Amino acid sequence: MTRRDGARVASRAEQALFGDDVPVAAPRDTAALAETLRDAVAQGVRIRPAGLGAHPADSDPVETPRVVSVAAFDRIVAHSPNDFTVGVEAGVPLATLRAELARHGQEVPADLPATGTIGGWVARGAVSPRQGRHGPLASLVLGVEGVRTSGETFRSGGMVVKNVAGYALHKFLVGSRGTSAVLTRVNLRLRQLPETRTLGFLRGAATELDEAAEKLATSGLEPVLFRLEGAAAATLPDERGPGSAVAFLFEGNRTRVAWQIEQAHSVLPNPGAVIRATDDDAAAWLDRLVAFGEPPENPRADVGVFRLSVPAAETLRAAHGAATAIEAREGLAHVAADPMTGLITIRQEDERRLDQSLAALRNVATRHRGFVRAISVPPGAHAALGRVATAGHELRERVRRVFDPGSVLS
Repeated sequence: MTRRDGARVASRAEQALFGDDVPVAAPRDTAALAETLRDAVAQGVRIRPAGLGAHPADSDPVETPRVVSVAAFDRIVAHSPNDFTVGVEAGVPLATLRAELARHGQEVPADLPATGTIGGWVARGAVSPRQGRHGPLASLVLGVEGVRTSGETFRSGGMVVKNVAGYALHKFLVGSRGTSAVLTRVNLRLRQLPETRTLGFLRGAATELDEAAEKLATSGLEPVLFRLEGAAAATLPDERGPGSAVAFLFEGNRTRVAWQIEQAHSVLPNPGAVIRATDDDAAAWLDRLVAFGEPPENPRADVGVFRLSVPAAETLRAAHGAATAIEAREGLAHVAADPMTGLITIRQEDERRLDQSLAALRNVATRHRGFVRAISVPPGAHAALGRVATAGHELRERVRRVFDPGSVLS
């Protein structure tokens, strides 16, 4: 959004995060971006990188932050359909990228949210429902370009699947949440769009659903599979409201998908409960499920999102333990658990109990040989949650200090 005098004003999402009167710098090229960052260092001003404000970092507020938006970096610069790669500037809207790739029968093998930019999505390190099949986001990023707070430009990786020269620093920047550098370009690996997607789901008692999820997970079939609780179950196409369900998605060519559906009928304990959805329904459900695991639309809402990672065999038991642990503290738990990958996403709507919930979830993770991390918490909640260093934390911090030695990026 731009005023008549040419100065950019904050988007609705940015206003929700930063307030109505936050200054927003919108450089239109790399040289202007570098100058903006050098000026911030000289003035001692803290910076928050942004695109359209849809993927804000969940760091605590800082005094008089300055938003630097790369929304003007909005070109698809190097699409090579034959090589299944694309290079896009960081401000390209995700919806624009998805539509352009679809014209060539291709897609990023992950689930792109309906809003936001490619730079924000990569900086957040979003987790995809299809991650178990196609790999984490870092494996899809072939290279990045950006600007350090010193004003120096950098490049890591390239436009081919196998980059062997130098350190893979672009992998560290996936999920850095704008704390290391300002991304200006991202190169991604693509794949052919599946010919069809078919969504089915089961509703029933918890024990029956766990049995169904386990049978599908160990059947040798290739579903994207989720065990859903609460509001997550309400994202399914029949809109019956909160409850429990198992959702599964088959995708690929029509012959193979039809065969997998037939096999699923022989595996599931109650085939009559399967409801098939159209391709459009399946795509809309994926969009809603992706949104479930993201920061809420209003970043000041009293919502916490946590993610447990456990061995795949422990997923269902850990998910039940996580839901029980939060509900016992009168939190409102919405749980999506993927038995194919061991990823469990928990959303609760009570900021006052976030520290208790995190402690309870850590106990659950420990029992099931996993770990937990906070994906999104309200600004100001970090002090109560504390920080637990992971094995790669010190290395990541060393990389961050090289890119942003003055900690200008908040």
